[in-house]
Amino acid sequence: PGEGIYDPETTDRAYAEQRREAELLLRAGNGVVLDASWSKEPHRRAVRELARECGAELVEIECTLAPALARERIARRLSNPHNPSDATPDLVDYMAARRDAWPEAIPVSTEAGIEQVTARAVDEIARQSVRVY
Repeated sequence: PGEGIYDPETTDRAYAEQRREAELLLRAGNGVVLDASWSKEPHRRAVRELARECGAELVEIECTLAPALARERIARRLSNPHNPSDATPDLVDYMAARRDAWPEAIPVSTEAGIEQVTARAVDEIARQSVRVY
């Protein structure tokens, strides 16, 4: 963590590219979902600015999970030889220690199955008042 393809400079470039691609889609009238950890406030602020510039509604959702369960899920994935992730259980604590507060986000627990988590996220988005910038 924090090195190689996960060093701060590479991370900044990855988020910038995601914003660039999102801008193209938003300006073409499409909606986008930006899926990443978004653990740093400057990256989130840049997306808020993009939404404002594009006149897009922005709903921020933070997927949450108890650290012990996150470590267990990562360990289970590591036992699968076809798992493309390079995450290890120690990544949970590493990321938690470096995460900026995110009061704007709606927390959505990912403890339940994918169908329930998706339904909860969609419900939360629907509850939000339209915030067009």
